Amino acid sequence: TMTRFIPEQSVTFKVLGILLVTFAVYQNLWVIDSRGFFMADDWGALHAAQFRPWDRLYNFTLLPRTFYLDRPVGIFVIKVAYDLFGINYSAFGFVWLLLHLLNCCLIFLFTRHYLSTSGAFAVSVLSCVWFSANTALGWFAAVNDVICATFCLATLVLHQSAIRRRSLILFTAQVFAHILAIRSKEIALGLIIPLFLTGILLERLKIRETLRFNIPNILLTTLYVVQYLSVRLNESFNSDGVYSLHLSPTIVITNILKYSRMLLFVDRYFSIPVGSINIYFDKWYITFSVMIAIFVALLVTTFRERWNILLFAAVTYLVTMGPLLLLKSQFSELYLYAPHFFFAIICCIGIGASKRRAVILSYLLVGLILILQTYGSFRTKQTRIHFERTEIARKQFDVATCLLSGIGNNTTVAISGVEPYFNPFEYGEGHSLQVAFRNPTIRVLTGRDPEDLRSAYCKLPESRRFIDFRSSSSGVITAVDLTATVDESCQKVAMTE
Repeated sequence: TMTRFIPEQSVTFKVLGILLVTFAVYQNLWVIDSRGFFMADDWGALHAAQFRPWDRLYNFTLLPRTFYLDRPVGIFVIKVAYDLFGINYSAFGFVWLLLHLLNCCLIFLFTRHYLSTSGAFAVSVLSCVWFSANTALGWFAAVNDVICATFCLATLVLHQSAIRRRSLILFTAQVFAHILAIRSKEIALGLIIPLFLTGILLERLKIRETLRFNIPNILLTTLYVVQYLSVRLNESFNSDGVYSLHLSPTIVITNILKYSRMLLFVDRYFSIPVGSINIYFDKWYITFSVMIAIFVALLVTTFRERWNILLFAAVTYLVTMGPLLLLKSQFSELYLYAPHFFFAIICCIGIGASKRRAVILSYLLVGLILILQTYGSFRTKQTRIHFERTEIARKQFDVATCLLSGIGNNTTVAISGVEPYFNPFEYGEGHSLQVAFRNPTIRVLTGRDPEDLRSAYCKLPESRRFIDFRSSSSGVITAVDLTATVDESCQKVAMTE
């Protein structure tokens, strides 16, 4: 292995480790970039943090009361961050970055017992910089994906340590971590499977002993499954909605392939039609062909020696996607956050293996993924588009809050000149302005053209405002308060009628 040339206890290895950690952290600094800003349902989370007191903040109960989105742990994190930092995007980003680094440390602690130290370190670094799976870090409403991964990984680490040390305290701690994981997001219901496999495959325990170690987790999982089923049967649910589940093998296999392609950026780079002869000369096609060839060769080379780790990582990768594999029309890179830690284990499976070829193949695969995830054109394009949108949203928010200073209760604000969805005002019919002015009675109407809003505005009660945004060719965003002008127009229309 590489440690034959650079021993893990040597100064060179430690210096290399420090450089890689610095590189990994640097690659995630986009999360705290001052150009970023809150978008879409971020404002829904901030709205809940602002207006729901601690004793009413979601139903922070041991058992869920609704089938979907009863996730109190995530909103608890949002509430704490909001009370500490207010509407401060970079401060929120710093908290999410710390959570991400904690998760990378947890996956290191777990895998170091089964891979070499350098292998576990590679898993941690690869997980840290895997951009296509880490988009959840820049969307704070996706807190449940990040915090659920934290408690899932913590449960695995504590469970592993409890087995090795036969510690009652650690067993108790892992049960509490398991509860918090489930109350963060429902995918943690499947965590019982990785816990069981940890004992059977990784710790080489007998089935009876593994069952004994997992009795609390089995009872816990059973309790929550029964509760979720009970709640589901008592709720009305749209079977044709985007979150409806479909028990179809075809859909499951399709989703596994689609999410795996999303993880590797394949969907983003394969823009050339498959039937085109030019595809064989496309650099990204060649790159991914080489990557897949290395990946298959790595699995073949290491399967005999490390089949148990491969099986654990592959099953856990699928388990952490859970119900997502049953969704027919809802896909998002946000959902890859927890699964990608275990896909990283598969990619690093050869590091520390006895066969030199396996080590080389693993390092080649990790190197290719690191290059694509840190210097690929999609990352550059994605961050550019993201910051272009968030910078505009921040400027619009600042201008609007300045113009509307002193706004009264029960005021409806019509805002024109903004893009649909990608503006800070549309979500929740004005959640952003409600949070900014700490006034839940404010309402907002948005549209691109002032004329499209005029008729709706004229039908509003007297407590109303009209703002029109304008952008110059140089990117300067301004807004004009058209309230008096549009009110006069409304009066003329009313008189003619």
